Amino acid sequence: MIINNNVEKTLDCVLSIFIGLIFGLGLIISGMIQKTKVVGFLVLDRNCHPSLLFVLLSAVVLNFFTFYITINYLKSPWVVNTNLDIPKMTQINFKLLFGSTVFGIGWGLSGLFPGPVLVNLQVYLPHLPVFLLV
Repeated sequence: MIINNNVEKTLDCVLSIFIGLIFGLGLIISGMIQKTKVVGFLVLDRNCHPSLLFVLLSAVVLNFFTFYITINYLKSPWVVNTNLDIPKMTQINFKLLFGSTVFGIGWGLSGLFPGPVLVNLQVYLPHLPVFLLV
């Protein structure tokens, strides 16, 4: 089936917005936009919030099966008619380790993950613009 390029771009945009809304709603329902809950998950003491582990594991399991089915059976994404853009590099290098470390340190120090920061933009918090810039 051949789809007009403009229609395909529009479908891709609409699908991205829909998935983003689902993601944001999931963040709100799971409580991941609450800084205290996220920090409580990261700090292993008596105030630990292990409920976010369920959120994390659910996302990993769902994505594992979705990618497995897409890669092995569909050979292309479900909506748009393009090839999968899967990275070819499988080696762990310094850039990957350094970037992951900086990301983890930023998440641990701020207690804010980039997704919840975007959801929290509706609430005025003075440090959020600085967080987004860095």
